[in-house]
Amino acid sequence: MKLRSIGKYFFLCGVVMFPLSVIMFLIGAGMFTARGNFSPIVRSLAEFCFIFWLPFFALGIIFSLTGMIIYFIKNKSKD
Repeated sequence: MKLRSIGKYFFLCGVVMFPLSVIMFLIGAGMFTARGNFSPIVRSLAEFCFIFWLPFFALGIIFSLTGMIIYFIKNKSKD
């Protein structure tokens, strides 16, 4: 696998994980403040969303930066 394509995949994974973490935070925070009877599956899903939003956020940033660094290293070596 080429170094450039690995960087592209890292960058795309990071770009996808970043908005996903924001959505997970909104779902978790929304269910945290919600009132009413919800099914146990919805409550468990909201708990997992609230627990894992920060690791997804951090990994999204790390993957995006890694992809950009690999891309810039590859372009610098071409010159």
